[in-house]
Amino acid sequence: MLLVALFHFIQDTEDPAGLLAQFLDAVPSGSYLVLSHLTTDGPPAEGVARTEAAYRDATSPMTFRPRATIASFFDGLDLVEPGLVRPWQWHPGDDGSPRTEWLYGGVARKP
Repeated sequence: MLLVALFHFIQDTEDPAGLLAQFLDAVPSGSYLVLSHLTTDGPPAEGVARTEAAYRDATSPMTFRPRATIASFFDGLDLVEPGLVRPWQWHPGDDGSPRTEWLYGGVARKP
C-alpha cells in the first residue's frame, strides 16, 4: 500500500490513524505499507507555518506532524530497516539526490 505524500493532507479531525487502520484491515498479512509524511521536526517553524497557511483554504489543507505521531502510524507493523527516516537516508549514496529535513518515510510489513 503506497501512502506517499498523502497523509499530511488528512487532518486530525479526519482520524488519520483510524483511516490507516481500515486500510490495513483490508490487506492480508505479509502486505507492505510505504508512507511518507511532512514533519514539524527539522524544517524551520516559520517555513512550516507559511506552508500550512498557504494550504489553509485549499480543498485539502496540509498538516505537518511530529516524528512521534508519524511513527505511531506504523504501530503493530514490522518496520523495515533503517526504519522511519528521512527519505534520502533510506540507502544513502553520493548520487546527488536532494536531501530535505521536511519529511520522514518508512516501509513496514503487516505481520
